Amino acid sequence: MLSEQFTNIALEYYEALDTPLSLAAAMRLKAGEWDQIASKATSPLSYRSSTLYYKDSCAVDFLRKLESLPSSIDKRQVCLERWFQDERTCFLSNRFIYDALEGEKPSTLLSEFFTSLRKIVHSMIGRRPAEIEFYFGKGSTYQHKGGRISIPDKVSQIPEMTPPMWVHLRAFSETAWARALGQRMFEDHIDQLADFPITRGNRWSSVPKTALTDRAIGIEPTLNLAVQLGVGKALRMRLNRWGLLLDNSQDLHRNLARLGSINGSLATIDLSSASDTVCTALVRAIIPDVWLELLESSRSPTTKLPDGRIVHLEKFSSMGNGYTFELETLIFASICHYVADVAKVKLTPGNFSVYGDDIIVPSVLADAVQRLLTLCGFTVNSKKSFSDGLFRESCGGDYFDGVAVRPFYSKAVPTDPLAWIGLYNSLLLTPIPGDSRVFKSIIEQIPEQFRLYGPAFLGNVCLHAPQEKWTMRVRNSIRYVKVLKVIGSVIPLERWDDHTAVASMLYGVSTAGVAPRRNTTGYKTTWVPFS
Repeated sequence: MLSEQFTNIALEYYEALDTPLSLAAAMRLKAGEWDQIASKATSPLSYRSSTLYYKDSCAVDFLRKLESLPSSIDKRQVCLERWFQDERTCFLSNRFIYDALEGEKPSTLLSEFFTSLRKIVHSMIGRRPAEIEFYFGKGSTYQHKGGRISIPDKVSQIPEMTPPMWVHLRAFSETAWARALGQRMFEDHIDQLADFPITRGNRWSSVPKTALTDRAIGIEPTLNLAVQLGVGKALRMRLNRWGLLLDNSQDLHRNLARLGSINGSLATIDLSSASDTVCTALVRAIIPDVWLELLESSRSPTTKLPDGRIVHLEKFSSMGNGYTFELETLIFASICHYVADVAKVKLTPGNFSVYGDDIIVPSVLADAVQRLLTLCGFTVNSKKSFSDGLFRESCGGDYFDGVAVRPFYSKAVPTDPLAWIGLYNSLLLTPIPGDSRVFKSIIEQIPEQFRLYGPAFLGNVCLHAPQEKWTMRVRNSIRYVKVLKVIGSVIPLERWDDHTAVASMLYGVSTAGVAPRRNTTGYKTTWVPFS
């Protein structure tokens, strides 16, 4: 159940929004109609006013992604059922593409289409890199889960892998990781290690998404993931040359979405379950052979389900694979370039970008792009794709006739000062009056010594407010503002052997040690300089 304090704050927020829909949301909350709260939605196409839409979307979405919303919905089961649906979609797509290219009656038109895509992909990524670096992910792997997922934890154990990964073992033997395992950290390489644990593929899991469903992910074998991340980086570097997946790409997407909402020149396209519907036949049809060989070597061909069943995958790679994001970006970008070439429309950074499954193209190309995406087995999310009207959204930016209208999603009930400060600052950006009771109620949840005000650019270490409310001091002509500081625990590297410790430092671990997840042990105040 929701805490009484948070429930009251939600009610005050709904009342501050003060629309018929927000007041109805307050009534549903009072009545405990959790399923209705989770499933309620609103469409920008039904509004003429950006202000009214913004307020209503804030009301609808405030609790829609709350992990602890006590609805009757089994989010994990809904997610698993959707995963099976996506696998069936991939199966049908695979059969369609294989029949079109290699069936009894192959399609010349489709063959030419996929050949064209293959040429575009080749022009974008070029030759296969001579070497692939090994990288560590921050999360769990098939072998490492719970509290044992740090880099030293992974370096200290022989990594599990799928059988095709043997082609990477020579390169692995030359890494600091392998030298640490062989207790030969300061030698050039190690010739042989003990047998590597073998697994058939990844493990199915899920992470929170909304109050209606979780998001499916594949927990990859440790060595597979290390190579996948290296492949992903190599693909990203090639895509960078085409203006894709740059460090500022998300800002670019938001700017283009805002422009599209003003003049209608640009369309934003979103796909449902994009990473779970990249079918194997499509990848094998359009990815050059040398790159395909590299992708195939580290992908997981199977998934182990929670009930122990092993499923042979119809998708090529899932969310959780270290190169899925870059691969889907490449595929969607190639489809957009194909459409633009046929239509003789030039794509530039000012009218086109792809970031994962966030796609922006000139509005004149939107229909054709969506048709070809559907042909390739993807499902266009019609509720979140816009080529007409005054609304566009991309990469976390929602715009209604140029006005930013992104609602705030409360994903967890605040339980500590930092979380309450984050909620306060987030609601400051929503369309409610600054003197609303809700802000006072949030402040009351923060211990008095931590009710510190400061500038917004410092983030959620202070309550954002005008300068006259800051606690400041001047030392040696430098101005300081008082803010909150998190106290966290650190596991010293002495916990592991010297070889593991040295290798871990080479992979970026601090000499001070490893900060585990959820390692907050307390809070204190500190002074930080500002200009």
